[in-house]
Amino acid sequence: MESLPKNLKVSRHIMEKIGAKYSEVKNAILEVKILTANCCGIKYSKINLNKSFYQDFKVYELDWDSFLEEYEKKFNSNLYGLKYGRFFPEVEDQIINLKATPRIIFYKLLSLFDKKYKLELQKLNSRFKKDLGKLTVGDIVLSVLAKKFVERKNVKLVLTK
Repeated sequence: MESLPKNLKVSRHIMEKIGAKYSEVKNAILEVKILTANCCGIKYSKINLNKSFYQDFKVYELDWDSFLEEYEKKFNSNLYGLKYGRFFPEVEDQIINLKATPRIIFYKLLSLFDKKYKLELQKLNSRFKKDLGKLTVGDIVLSVLAKKFVERKNVKLVLTK
């Protein structure tokens, strides 16, 4: 038996399978896009499965709460398990960023003239920057079908008859 190359990583993660009819998938996509447009003020034509609520649409805090409320009414389900802080900035993060802004501007100006300030700016940016995951419209569509919160990267959609 042939062995795998040492630099090849094999994922042992078993993906959850969601079975749905084509019409159910199509309907879920349509309903989530309409809900997103209505609750978040996003033009329907700008919404696709790969767009993220925070990074692309700048939806968070009260807008997200409004979306969740309407989601629960519309689909008689909730997004239990979705951790807000993984996908959206927390209030504390925003306050810290506001405090850092004058310093960042100051270092940006100085970095034009002195390279040591460019390094300081990079350190400052990395300290205040939080990497957030992307919660996409596609994640929400699959959550509708699964009747619980799921991420696309962890789910395989199987079309049924």
